[in-house]
Amino acid sequence: EERLRNIFQRSPIGIMLLDKGGRVVSANSASAQLFGLMHPSELEGFRLIDALGVHDAFSALEGEQLDGTGASQERSLVVDFGGFGPQRLPRMRASGEAHVELLLTRLAADGESRAVRAMAQLHDVSSRYDAETALARAQQQLDGFHDILRVLDGCRVLRKDPERWAKLETLLAGASWSEGEAKLSEGCDGGCGHVETAPPTQEP
Repeated sequence: EERLRNIFQRSPIGIMLLDKGGRVVSANSASAQLFGLMHPSELEGFRLIDALGVHDAFSALEGEQLDGTGASQERSLVVDFGGFGPQRLPRMRASGEAHVELLLTRLAADGESRAVRAMAQLHDVSSRYDAETALARAQQQLDGFHDILRVLDGCRVLRKDPERWAKLETLLAGASWSEGEAKLSEGCDGGCGHVETAPPTQEP
């Protein structure tokens, strides 16, 4: 039991034990940190299920079948710390968002009188989400610039003016796709309206 308690408290993932009403009975340090609190005990009584708006997932735990299906529920959520309304606790974070993966697990399959009915695990994946979003944005920007460069490659004005080509490369550096379109026109002075294509190569 002591080992389980240590795992519970030292886990980097927020873990909370809930009663049948979806209120927090016990929580670990990672849970307190997620909600901006100093001590896990401050979460006791917090109506987690109401605050997160996952009543469907919590109710589904009660529909556990003999084969074990329904014993757990997973959700991907964006937690708005400023939108808890009356569920918000004193000293809890009042603003900001976090992207989290929620896993609800049923603990009390029988015995309605038992205080602990479910376990909620909240994994903050905001950093991963931000990294994936930034990567997707960078890829989109790169694809856009490839399109621009294909146009530039056939621009008869820039082919004959290396100095203007160098200037346009400077203008495009660090620009977004929409900015790139504007700067393309600026650098070409309208001369790229017609793209020249190289003549097809002749087979020997």
